[in-house]
Amino acid sequence: MGNSQAIIHGTEVDVLSCFKGSAPITKQALNFIKRNSAGSTILEIGCGCGIYARLLREKGVEVIATDACRINKEGLPPPNNMMRMAEFTNSRAIPNMIELNAVDAVNKYGQDTNTSLFLSFPLPRSMDNSYDETALRNFKGNKFFLIALYDGLLSKTEEYNKDKASNVTGSLGFHAYLAEAWNIKDKKLLEEGRMHPDSTCYLIYFERKTMSGGTNRKCPKNNAKDFKLKTVNIGLDGNLWIVSKRSDGVKFWKRK
Repeated sequence: MGNSQAIIHGTEVDVLSCFKGSAPITKQALNFIKRNSAGSTILEIGCGCGIYARLLREKGVEVIATDACRINKEGLPPPNNMMRMAEFTNSRAIPNMIELNAVDAVNKYGQDTNTSLFLSFPLPRSMDNSYDETALRNFKGNKFFLIALYDGLLSKTEEYNKDKASNVTGSLGFHAYLAEAWNIKDKKLLEEGRMHPDSTCYLIYFERKTMSGGTNRKCPKNNAKDFKLKTVNIGLDGNLWIVSKRSDGVKFWKRK
């Protein structure tokens, strides 16, 4: 398997020939991630074959590459038949991918505020999985990169329109949480018409929403798990918050 010159979205990129079917990769996209991560370590969850991790490392970016998909040599099938990287289980672009699901990876490597998170193509909204939402909620850093499909073009504003998210990528709760807690700071159009003529594939850089005082925490100071459901308290932003429960049973503060 040698390198080949691939023309992707008008840009020439060195890519292993068997990895061209992964997320759209351009030199501009790699530079976009390097620039906006500002020297921080990147935790990539769902890295698949690891082509993004490999190319970013070649640019001097420190990447922790993780994926739940097990290597075929163990005789084990992928977790389910929709895992997008099942075809790459025999050979990967990187040799040291860490086999962890998204939530476990974030809980282990995503608790440092200097870490940036990178997620490419989370599972479809139609499956209503919560792993992507849970992982993002558990992440402690302030920078997040996402590759996903959208129905039409995204707005030029910082506001994230969850209704634009395609049914192909990410759970409903994941996109709702993005709209609630994160701002778009920069974005790059990677590909148009990837799944159907009106779809667009974006690489988006998010930063966690902050208060004017500079803290990233807007909800009440005390942990929601210490209170009964529907307990109401005043948040650090001066608004009322209520204790709610996620689909995985974890309590969290939600704006009332």
